[in-house]
Amino acid sequence: MKEKDSNTRIYGIYPGCIKKPEAFDTMSEVDLYILINAMSEHLWKCKLNMAHGKIPEADLTEEEYALEFMIYKTKRFGTELPDPQINKHVIPNSSYHSWFEFYNYHFKNVLTDEEWNAFLEARKNNEDISAFLPKGNWKDALDKEVTKSL
Repeated sequence: MKEKDSNTRIYGIYPGCIKKPEAFDTMSEVDLYILINAMSEHLWKCKLNMAHGKIPEADLTEEEYALEFMIYKTKRFGTELPDPQINKHVIPNSSYHSWFEFYNYHFKNVLTDEEWNAFLEARKNNEDISAFLPKGNWKDALDKEVTKSL
């Protein structure tokens, strides 16, 4: 990585609009997925609404920094992302996509609405959520993808 000064904002390292970035050093994998998904949807909806003139143009740079900060934090769970570099975005690769889709598919396609709501309630109350989590390991899908491409 190039030399940087203390004011340099680097995608993947600078937390953007996140108020407590240290929380990401200990949060669960599921909580990280939920926050990444929420920020991704927020950015997508804002950009779509701005493009259609439904909301005024806004600078979403801080939100983009926050999203890429969160994406880079998935390395804690085994994704293989390149180290952040000055003036370069964190580019999600097949490792990250396998991680994200493991949770995304389960929560959006396997759980029913009732199960999703029960999961959110149990999570909010610090109860056991293991019955609502996907089975297996996200790396299994990555291994199948690698095998398929050989």
